[in-house]
Amino acid sequence: MIKHSASVRQMRFELAARFDKIRNLLLTDRYAPQLSHPLAYWALPADRRLPRALLHRPLGDLLRTPYDSLAAVPGIGQKKMQSLLKLLDRALHTDELEKERLEHIAPQAAVVSEVPLPAVAGAADPSNISEVTWATWRATVVAHRLGHEPLGCFAGSLSELPRVIWSVPLEHYAGLTLENIRKLKTHGEKRVRCVVTIFGQLHSLLDGKPADGRVQVRLTPPRIETLEKRVQQMVAGIDTLSVETLREQLLEPLVTQIGVDAGEQTATMLRGRLGLDGAPLSVRRTAMRMRLTRARIYQLLEDAATVVDVRWPRGKALIRQLLERTAAIGLDSAEHRTLRVIAETFFPTEFRPAPTSLPFVRRYDSQQGWTHTSPVRTGDRIAAISTAAAGMR
Repeated sequence: MIKHSASVRQMRFELAARFDKIRNLLLTDRYAPQLSHPLAYWALPADRRLPRALLHRPLGDLLRTPYDSLAAVPGIGQKKMQSLLKLLDRALHTDELEKERLEHIAPQAAVVSEVPLPAVAGAADPSNISEVTWATWRATVVAHRLGHEPLGCFAGSLSELPRVIWSVPLEHYAGLTLENIRKLKTHGEKRVRCVVTIFGQLHSLLDGKPADGRVQVRLTPPRIETLEKRVQQMVAGIDTLSVETLREQLLEPLVTQIGVDAGEQTATMLRGRLGLDGAPLSVRRTAMRMRLTRARIYQLLEDAATVVDVRWPRGKALIRQLLERTAAIGLDSAEHRTLRVIAETFFPTEFRPAPTSLPFVRRYDSQQGWTHTSPVRTGDRIAAISTAAAGMR
């Protein structure tokens, strides 16, 4: 029993001496910018036995508090004081934490730059990073003016992301701490991990690169990158424009990419709907062949359009230019009609014509009562019914 007491007393002295040593280092001018951050700034999700009663307090406030006062806080024992010292030690190595980044970039990503990008050294688990690392990653995204880009644009596959955040811009998360993101509705660990992974991958590519526009870095699926170059050549008149070319170099790659991002069911539906495996099918026949409802077919068409909008944001302008070129050939030409179908399928809000049928409207006239502003034939029919009813009376 005496030996145990001596051991506890000895541990207390060792912890107090280590606290004083770290405190003297952190109170130097070098660490002055860190003193305003709360202690939780250096905590990791995997940490255990954290001194939660102290996490909200600024680092400078804790360092100016004697060790005995901190150890006397209710609920703070020696194990939690050891965790406190571990967090203070991380504060000493803030510079090293800021260099943390992800090693494995999504395999679907293609990089365009003026200079070769070096291999990334070091790795980080996106589910176990500190606020220090997260602040560095989001600062990189902001510095390179990527805030307006959607999250889905940088994912290896959209199937890895929840559909509701495909089109969410990076700036939505760039101004939030990890603690604030975890407090958002529907943001569990899986969704937070997806967001953090994309920011970490971007930081791995952009870390150390000038943010003045001299180096262009863009993450795009290789298939979309190749497709875009071929469409640009078609617009410039370098490549011959024909129905076969449009199918092989534009339609097929788009459908394949949609299969990667939205699933094979959506790709199969598109192949039948657009006639890649035979004659084009109507929505009704497509639903019958796939044993789905027509409502489900329309949902799959909407998913396909969303994938193209996220993955190929520059496609809308290129398709418009290509339509102008095919229109010069002739509005009734097979090339223009094929391209028009592609445009209306993948960019429906931009190219699909609005319905022209007038809705049925019923208005009230204060003198004559309810009147119908429907087509004349409907009004004549109502008048005839009223006259017949009056004759029967």
